[in-house]
Order: sequence, then C-alpha cells, then structure tokens
Amino acid sequence: MIEKISKFKIIDYFLLAIPILYVLGSPFINLCTLVFSLIFLLDSYDKKNWSWIKEKWVIFFLIFWVYNIINSFFATDNLNSIKSSFFYIRFLFFALCIYYLGFKHLSLKKVLIFWLIIISFISLDIYVQYFFGYDFFGYKAIHVPRYSGPFGSELVAGAYLSRLIPLICPMLLIYFFNFKFLNKFLIFGLTLTLFFSVMLTGERASFLFILAFLFLYVIFIFRNKISIIIKFSISVILITGILVNVPEVKKRYSDFYNIIQNFSESSYGKLYSSAFQLWKLNKITGVGFKNFRVNCDIEVIDNSNNNHQLCSTHPHNLYLEILSETGLIGLIIYGIFLFYLFKQIFRKFKVNKNYLSLFQISPILCMILLVWPILSAGSFYTTWNGSFFWLYLGLVLKFNEKNFLLKI
Repeated sequence: MIEKISKFKIIDYFLLAIPILYVLGSPFINLCTLVFSLIFLLDSYDKKNWSWIKEKWVIFFLIFWVYNIINSFFATDNLNSIKSSFFYIRFLFFALCIYYLGFKHLSLKKVLIFWLIIISFISLDIYVQYFFGYDFFGYKAIHVPRYSGPFGSELVAGAYLSRLIPLICPMLLIYFFNFKFLNKFLIFGLTLTLFFSVMLTGERASFLFILAFLFLYVIFIFRNKISIIIKFSISVILITGILVNVPEVKKRYSDFYNIIQNFSESSYGKLYSSAFQLWKLNKITGVGFKNFRVNCDIEVIDNSNNNHQLCSTHPHNLYLEILSETGLIGLIIYGIFLFYLFKQIFRKFKVNKNYLSLFQISPILCMILLVWPILSAGSFYTTWNGSFFWLYLGLVLKFNEKNFLLKI
C-alpha cells in the first residue's frame, strides 16, 4: 500500500509541476517522461498488465518506432539518429502512465488550479516585459516585437501559453457559469488577458493556434446557440483588431500578412521547399530521424532569388519533417497510427450532460490542431515541442476512462 501511494504521489506531483517544468526546459521534461516511463513499465510488470500493447494505435506507433531505429543506422549522423529514435518511445509511456496511473492522489481540480496560477503568472510576466522592458526575473526584451518573459533568449513563450491555456479553459468556463456577476467579470477579464498575452509574444503560429482552439471550443459548447457563437466571434474579432494596431504588435502581424501573400518567397516557403527537395532525393526512407538539419546543408541546392535561410534544424511543418526524415514508408505508418488513435478517441468520446465533456474536448481539439497540416510548427520529435501532443493524449485517455470521476 505504501509503495502504491508513493508511486501515485510521484506521478501526480510531477503532473502538478508540468507548467513549471516547461519553463525550466527540456532536461526537466525529459526527467518527467523518464520517471513516468519507468513507473509505468514497472507497474505493468508487477500487475502483468500488457493489454495496452494490443491497441492498434499502439501497435502502429511501435512499428513506426522500430522502423526509425532501423532506418537510423543508414543516416548521415547515425549516432544522434539512433539515440533520438530509440528514446522517442518514452513519450508513449508518458501518455499511458497519465492514463493508467494519473490523478490517483491529487484531484484534477487541485492540479488545474495550480496550473491556472502558474500560467497566469507567466502571462503577467509577458505583460510586465512588454510595458517595462524587463520581466520579473530581470530578463530584458531583446527581440522586440517578440517577448519571451521567463524563457529569456528562447522565443517560446507563445507556444507555452497557447499549448497550456486550453487545458485550463474548462475550469474557467465552469466557474464563469457558476459565479455571481462580479466574479464572472473577473474570470472573463482573466481569460482575455491570457489569450492576448499570446499575441504579445509575437509568435504568430501560436496566436493562430489559440484563436483556432477558442473558436472550435466555443462552437462545441454553444453548438445549439448560433447567436452566442456570432456575438462571441464578433467580440473577439473587434478586440483582436484593436490590439493588432498596437505599434509593436502591428509590425509583427503585418509581416505575417505579407508571408501569406507571398508564401513561396518567405522564410517558411523556402524551408518547406528545402524539405520537399530533400524528400525527392530520398523518397522511400528519408534521411533518418533528426537528420534534416544535417542532410539539408549537404544535399539541397539553393535555386531561389531571396536571402532567407535555406536550412534549419527542422522544416517547421510536421508532415514535411516526417516525409523528409522517414520517407514515404514512415509517413504512411505514422498516418495509420494517427487514424487508429483518433478512431479510438472519438469512439469513446460522448457528449455528457455534466462537465466532463468540456474537459474531454479541450485536449482533443489541441491534438487535432497540432497535427493539422497547414499550421507551422516546431519539431515534433523534440522534447519541448513533441511532449505536448503526448500530454494531451494522456489527458484525453484519462478523461475518456469509464470510471473517471470529475470533482470540480
């Protein structure tokens, strides 16, 4: 009994600390995924519960994993590729650990309230840096009109906020409906403050992510109340229009408009083109896990007329990254994995009259947006970017659990 309690405590306190771990960086997230992996595997061994291996989405993920390990032996930078592809399985165990063992010691309510406090503080830190040039930790705004807050020189504050805010939205919504007028006003103000702090970071893809989530979430909640959806949409458009005219923000987002107008000539267009060229040279198996950064410099020729960077650590698109690094074989296997994964998720998802469906749909929408092919994205394989998908998956599986009790 003591071992079980300590195991559940470890998991839940790590879950509690998730927003802090992302601020501290990849080493701390890696520690979390490693601890979760070990606990989950030991628990499966002790209970002789290996039924999760029979799930079709797990089977195809494991096939994708094995394929990448084998393919890595033929990569240019094979040592880095083998290491990265081998340890990629930790994300699967991370998600499954949340599903099977999460929220046994701490309630979801306690975890989400703590997340709300941390995320609100990070959001406030962005505003402080915007208005005063320095944040609470003394970090100077050196990439204006982009603001990084406690992340220092790393421009990931927008990604951080846009990925985590959706997970606390259900709680904000429930409190909004159940509190009196003054508290409703404060919660509405806090929600707007959180959403528009993403805009201030200057991370355009992150702001599009949070806007897309917001609209989809509202449509789901008020799907039978068209007038509310229209009023909400008009309000967000008007407020966004006003904020976009703030000088620093306007410059950043007017550049985004120019990118859309001339995508092929933009930095993103050039990276996409490089990834596609690299794939055409290695159509079947790609260049190997984490080898876009290596082979792009070696194999891709710059035939463009602009000075944008030809290569990067990744092509800023999930499917181009998979295609160029794992080839047609890898893309097909990964596509089948996603098909069976979402098939299971939606098969178990039910619209409940209680609040549970509000929590279920939030990470589902985030997962869909992360794998949406149009949006620009960070590398899907890296710890910091890649782990969000698996965090969402663990929560989706947990919320869809037959006996999961929601105490809010």
